[in-house]
Amino acid sequence: MTYPPLHSDDSSDYTIGPPIGFGASSIVYTAEYHLKPSTETPGPPPIPCALKVVDLDRLPPHALALLTQETQLMSLSKHPNVLRVRGTWMD
Repeated sequence: MTYPPLHSDDSSDYTIGPPIGFGASSIVYTAEYHLKPSTETPGPPPIPCALKVVDLDRLPPHALALLTQETQLMSLSKHPNVLRVRGTWMD
């Protein structure tokens, strides 16, 4: 049996809700991830998640390396109080 992915790098797979947090150059939103239905089964219910949207135009040039490090670190995190990074994309 093949399991669907827990994330997608396609922004159209997400429905963005209201903001839940703000930073100097980013906003965190509630969101829902919509798994695509397969030919055998209908689409399952959406999965709640959070999306961190970073405005790269407002980010100082030296901060891009820090953002990359932060993203890599958060993708490795398995702490129950820290959201794990499941994917990144530019849109």
